[in-house]
Amino acid sequence: MPKKVIEPDLVSESEYGDVPLEQAIRECIRDLQGSLNNLEHGLITIVDHDEIKHDEYGLVFSLSNELIHLAKELKEIVKSFKPSGFKPALCAEQLEELG
Repeated sequence: MPKKVIEPDLVSESEYGDVPLEQAIRECIRDLQGSLNNLEHGLITIVDHDEIKHDEYGLVFSLSNELIHLAKELKEIVKSFKPSGFKPALCAEQLEELG
């Protein structure tokens, strides 16, 4: 029985939605960086004021939810070009081997 040959996916030709994959990655990372910066600023503002005000906390809470949403979007982008047969457990084993 001949061995089944799996052709590699051409990631450079992939898209996420209607956007080229590279552009989607760059935009999502840029949005994540901006969100992290805004969240940091909001948290530092709360610490600097030494008391928690409802409006400041509400902003930080909203920013943290936005960050989670963006991280989930990045995960979906990554999953969009997952190679055939990939199993997350294998990745965990490899990370353990690397230390």
